[in-house]
Amino acid sequence: MKNEVLRNNDYVVFMPKQISVCTVYLKFEHEYIQFSSNDISYIRKVYDEDLVIEQLDGDGSKIIVSILVIVDRNMFPRRFELEQYDDSTFTKKDHPMYLDGVSNEILEWKETKVYKFHYPNESVHIFNKVNNSFVSIVGNEMDAIKYSRFAIKQTLSEYLLSKNIFSIHAAAVSINGKGYLFVSGSHKGKTTLYMNLVSNGYEPVNDDIVFWKREGEKILLIPCPILPQIRRNKREDIQMSEKFMSIQGLVKQKKWKRSVLETVFFPSLDDGKTSIEGLSGQTDIRKYLRACSIHHPIKTNEEFLESLKRLIRTPAFRLSLSRDYNDICEKINQFILKGENENEY
Repeated sequence: MKNEVLRNNDYVVFMPKQISVCTVYLKFEHEYIQFSSNDISYIRKVYDEDLVIEQLDGDGSKIIVSILVIVDRNMFPRRFELEQYDDSTFTKKDHPMYLDGVSNEILEWKETKVYKFHYPNESVHIFNKVNNSFVSIVGNEMDAIKYSRFAIKQTLSEYLLSKNIFSIHAAAVSINGKGYLFVSGSHKGKTTLYMNLVSNGYEPVNDDIVFWKREGEKILLIPCPILPQIRRNKREDIQMSEKFMSIQGLVKQKKWKRSVLETVFFPSLDDGKTSIEGLSGQTDIRKYLRACSIHHPIKTNEEFLESLKRLIRTPAFRLSLSRDYNDICEKINQFILKGENENEY
């Protein structure tokens, strides 16, 4: 139905028109995320293209999450140039996006959570725990990509929590069924390390959110095929490895398989050479807890506590990173081949 317009000399009345949205299905292991939008084209910039399904076969496939993202370029005023915004830095009061006395807000009512975001751009998001659905209204494609990732992480975290599968803010890769976890704060190089390792033969788990669960005396890492978020402002002092690939080439012919956690690394950038030094997991329990609470509030039930005990018993190492990812990948390869039998080398 087209937009109906009634006119006279003094006023214009706009009647709403009905617009259909497009729906695709994002495969997550043996289940699906139902993803809808009025502009579905960008979803392949968010999720592994091979796992974006146009239509289900009606074979009883289980839909576990429902996400709707509406892109409306007329909804929110554009107060600054998006291309100049750097979300890795703090916003100062002289930035054109700053509004005096206005902050981001999260409102909760029963099982509904509403996110009112003014920074980095204005947008509204509604998360309902009852049916595990997420609705986002954004003003541009850049935010559609950003908050589609956010919605997938939020809804998957909530769904998997019921299965005692927890999320952690970290990067992870695997090889030969063994998983390697890299725990650090935001903007500390997790994505760059992840992309270089996957480019050099490791299988992807994720660059930002890792799902994990205890299985007996083991910790399983569960991959999430969200594509890495590449920031526009690249560091000029970093040398990528010779085999480094862009996002487009990164996930091609890669497998998304569960792996058994073998080692935890706490990476940090260093001006010197790459080095790996043994740590006691007990000394970094606060870092684990902080990382586990970033993407989803921690529900400290008995299973989480038992799982955390097992996680912190996993061999942990401080990973000092040089600026050369050829050197970094070589040192990590040597370390893994050596069997991690020494605390420092």
